[in-house]
Amino acid sequence: MRKTILAGVLAMMGAGLSWPAMAICPHTKVTDLSATCLDKSCPPGLQAYWATIVNRYPYKLYITYAFRSGKRQKQIIPGGLELQPNSEISQPIGIGRTLLPEEPHKRRVGRLRILECGVDPKIKYKWRRR
Repeated sequence: MRKTILAGVLAMMGAGLSWPAMAICPHTKVTDLSATCLDKSCPPGLQAYWATIVNRYPYKLYITYAFRSGKRQKQIIPGGLELQPNSEISQPIGIGRTLLPEEPHKRRVGRLRILECGVDPKIKYKWRRR
């Protein structure tokens, strides 16, 4: 009985402290999120947003994501990616004119939410139907 209660408490604590997509896609983890200016000056120039997502799964994964580029969720960029097995590659996730705010690394990484993932290629395109 005590072990069950302790396990439940630890699971709740872990869920509160971890990245929200962990329960949805346990084989992936976002390790970096950055922006690169594509124009002569930023702002107001165009930004390319990049994310490094680790796929520890031995198969190719397809994901649907939502990226919040601005402060207070002003601009949300939906999209889909495919992740090669056992990889950690920086990939483009969107383009916009909003600079990523200077904030602690974990908060910056939290701007990318994996909404769904799996081995079905159709998952990659689900964001278009919303």
